[in-house]
Amino acid sequence: MPAPTSAPGTVEGPPRTELQELQLKADQTTDESLESTRRMLALCEEVSSSHPYETILFYLYALTFILDHPRKDAIHMSMHHPPPPPPPPPPLPLPLRPPPPPPPPLYDRSNSSTSR
Repeated sequence: MPAPTSAPGTVEGPPRTELQELQLKADQTTDESLESTRRMLALCEEVSSSHPYETILFYLYALTFILDHPRKDAIHMSMHHPPPPPPPPPPLPLPLRPPPPPPPPLYDRSNSSTSR
């Protein structure tokens, strides 16, 4: 069991354990976060009531960000992990029949019937 500790600057009471100190710090952080969230909500309500045009633009911007987020993730992944190379092209088809033989010569001197 951890030894009891007391935080400096706190009201002396029964000694607290380390677990209780950590829980107290977590509670304080949660309270600060909630208070910050409340202030932000109040500010958003104030802006939205006084500037409806800017509110609509803000909501459109937020919606665009939410909709584009998966695409940005895909772009980010493609930058760090390039796609594999494309497969090689298929082989060319073989010809269906052999090419025709070359044409015979136009004049054959060996079969000449005239003698000189």
